[in-house]
Amino acid sequence: MCSQLTSNTQLSEKSDVLEAFFLMLTQLYKKVPHLIQNSGVDLGALFQCAVMCLAMSESQAVKACCSYLSNFITRSRETEQAAVVQNYGEALILRMLISLGGSGPRAHAELLSEVLLVLNKKYCDNLTRWLHTLLQQEGFPSPRVNMQQKEHFIKMVLRLKADKKKLMESVTEFTLLCRGIVKADVL
Repeated sequence: MCSQLTSNTQLSEKSDVLEAFFLMLTQLYKKVPHLIQNSGVDLGALFQCAVMCLAMSESQAVKACCSYLSNFITRSRETEQAAVVQNYGEALILRMLISLGGSGPRAHAELLSEVLLVLNKKYCDNLTRWLHTLLQQEGFPSPRVNMQQKEHFIKMVLRLKADKKKLMESVTEFTLLCRGIVKADVL
């Protein structure tokens, strides 16, 4: 279904279906992970679909996708699914940074911080590389943040491996900076 939906509008039209789908996958991962892992389903396509869905404005659907991604990433380290995260992780970080930069609702910052936390615990080296690569671009994810602010954000994300609340605060601060809602000297 996700391969046929190419725009945010098309995704949003199916948000209820996508939400239910990713909630179901999350429950399957929690209760019977081997069912999905050994099913022959293209896990890379599911991961990419979840990444695409992060662009939606519907918070409940994004919450379901974040929950699925968090569970997938948590369990992937012990299985061959690690290749999926390593292959598509940079696309995930790109989508998250675009959302934090202003394309997604501010309320999604809390949801996305959960995925960042799991990536930091399970794929710290990769996350470090992806963040540095993507945030080196001038004007990305927002022209309102400079390199010092980006470096501070990277440092905070990588330092906070266990403190979900502080990570959420750092992600929220970054998204507010990107949107021009707060100025750097206020923080």
